[in-house]
Amino acid sequence: SDGGLTLRRDPGGSANWTLRPEELARDASEADRKIRSVPTRWSVKVGSASLSALEVGWRDAFARSGGRFTIDRFELDGLMSRSPFVDLKAHRDATPFAVAGHIGPIAALAGGAQPWAVSLAATLGRADSTPDRASFDGQIMNPENLGGVSGTAHVSLMHLTRLNQIFPSANLPAIDGIVGEIGFFNLSGKPPFWPLPRESGINHIHLQIGAVPSFRGMALSQVLVDAATLSSPLSVGADVRTSGQAIHVQAVPGTLSQAQDAWRSGFETALPLVIDAHQVDGDGVFSLRGEYRVQGSTFALSGKAGSLPLKGATLHEVSLQARIDLPTRDSVNVTGLSFGSHEATFSGHAAFRRSGDVGLDAAMD
Repeated sequence: SDGGLTLRRDPGGSANWTLRPEELARDASEADRKIRSVPTRWSVKVGSASLSALEVGWRDAFARSGGRFTIDRFELDGLMSRSPFVDLKAHRDATPFAVAGHIGPIAALAGGAQPWAVSLAATLGRADSTPDRASFDGQIMNPENLGGVSGTAHVSLMHLTRLNQIFPSANLPAIDGIVGEIGFFNLSGKPPFWPLPRESGINHIHLQIGAVPSFRGMALSQVLVDAATLSSPLSVGADVRTSGQAIHVQAVPGTLSQAQDAWRSGFETALPLVIDAHQVDGDGVFSLRGEYRVQGSTFALSGKAGSLPLKGATLHEVSLQARIDLPTRDSVNVTGLSFGSHEATFSGHAAFRRSGDVGLDAAMD
């Protein structure tokens, strides 16, 4: 079959499609309903269906998305079963992609009290190259509105920007080598997606990222995010290169549950935070420990290094110790400051205040 399909939804959520045919019937006139409801003795059941060469486009102002693609082949089998099989082969411009797996009963798309099971795997790119892969196994409580999504997603992406070939308006950053899995519960497919409501979240994560674009002269690579359960420590590690130095940073912002609670509260809830850093090509080690909140953060800073390269100079036998307090968003107090090296030594206290939009007032003793 050759044809086209265009889906539209306006900012208020009104769409030119529905998964509930009975709503169309209620809106039709009595005469229309009589025409639609012609008595018949036929009992028709469809066990499988397929289509090919279909142009699909969508403009969703409600979800702020849109795009187009071509279905090369789409097959549905076992439509009368509780777990139909779907197989989609499609492309956008010169980029092929495929989705295959099992879904819940088709009738459940029109609403129902039962969870809609989903087990799908997707590939992006040509089979004779190294295609990107993703899969999802879980359930959707409200498939019509993508509400109550729970399950585990696996992903293996060589380059995140390859998804821009399918979703050009996404403008995704150049993040490379994404591999891992994320388990989540009761997520919503409707905006706004953040902040997460308390009944939604991530229950486990194991994610590796090869490289992240540089930001203000800082490049991150070999990023690892890991937490086995909600009560497990959330471990975040990365290699950081800045100003010619390579540093490995390991952070633990509490447990996975604590991190999400703090995020939901806008960090009004205190988040325990431990950050350890060591020089990749040296013996320097530095540590930051304390609690972070939007107001009233407190940290203890300590460190030492045999040599510490800085712009225009290298310090030797470095030691550092201080207490850092952030009573508000615009102020930093440093007390108990002690810095020593062969080249320079000083101690004392310091206070920094942001003045206006860009100014900074500082005082030291």
